[in-house]
Amino acid sequence: MEGVPEQFDVVKIKQDMMEAAGKDRDEIKEVHDLHIWSLSENTFSLTAHVVTTKPLKNLARITNMLRKKYKLNHTTIQVEGISDKKKNPHAFKCENDIHP
Repeated sequence: MEGVPEQFDVVKIKQDMMEAAGKDRDEIKEVHDLHIWSLSENTFSLTAHVVTTKPLKNLARITNMLRKKYKLNHTTIQVEGISDKKKNPHAFKCENDIHP
């Protein structure tokens, strides 16, 4: 029963998330720990971590894209600022041992 529902291409969704900032695409540095699963026959959930230079702005962009393009309305996205103490004094780096 586990696995990505057939109608979703995780590679394409990750690419679309990376490109959600449009002309400001360099603001989104990385998407990792991406998971999609079925909650019921027509209800799906997505979780992911996103490294970005503008966390709130890009959280909104990504969330809107996922809703419009993929009809994913149940999303949990953890935003992580870049690891540069001068540019981002509140940097948070995921240290989950599941991914590098």
